[in-house]
Amino acid sequence: MLIDKAWIDLFNDLNINIGISIDGPKKFHDEYRKFHNGKGSYDVIMRNIHKLKIKSFGFLFVVNPFIPVKELYSFIKDKRIGTLNLLLPDYHYDDLPHFFNRDVSLSKWLIDFYIIWKNDKERPIIDFFENIIKLLFNRSNGSQILGNCFNNVVCIETDGAIEVIDSLRTCKSGITRNDLNVKNNRIDDIFDLPIYTQYYYSHSIVSKKCLECEYLKICGGGFLPHRYSKKNGFDNPSIYCDDLFQTIRFIELDVKNEIEKYAND
Repeated sequence: MLIDKAWIDLFNDLNINIGISIDGPKKFHDEYRKFHNGKGSYDVIMRNIHKLKIKSFGFLFVVNPFIPVKELYSFIKDKRIGTLNLLLPDYHYDDLPHFFNRDVSLSKWLIDFYIIWKNDKERPIIDFFENIIKLLFNRSNGSQILGNCFNNVVCIETDGAIEVIDSLRTCKSGITRNDLNVKNNRIDDIFDLPIYTQYYYSHSIVSKKCLECEYLKICGGGFLPHRYSKKNGFDNPSIYCDDLFQTIRFIELDVKNEIEKYAND
């Protein structure tokens, strides 16, 4: 919305990659990403993308299982999007996604999307799927969403505040608030906050169900905000546990089949 040429020049000079959030075709994106006046932001975002010469950027898509998979993939190809990631919607046990009560399967949507992507000879980079495959072969430690890595992401607000990732705000009001600021503190002072250490080690500090799961090293308990409940804090599996399990299982079996097919050929 606010990036201008001066910012782009700075990003390009420092080789800083930026992520642009866009949730598919205009009618779907504008349903959720609105201005305060109620108008959708799609047209402004797309206009700015074409106007500004950004050297290094990718797209972030929040998964919406009501978008037909073929329509979303056609949109990605039509817009020549080369790098993107799929983000599961930020909900938790006390605020479940509305589609949980509908006749919609998130795992089926993800698997259908994976199949289309996999069969595309000129497919874009989709971190969500590529991370799962790399994790299955111990070629990656993953990310804050999936995997077994330490989560070393920090959020720097526009006023200089140093905070834990903003997604955690969906769990509890004020959960990321603190007195740290780049004007007065080092960034690694954030390690003094219990909420940050919880986040940093979140793929290691998981629920009992996760500890007993065969895909723990792949899933890592899922994204920390998706585990929250007032009753147990973060000591829960992800609300997307079953969907992640089914998706990872499908990809694992599919990759094994492809390897066997290649070996037999």
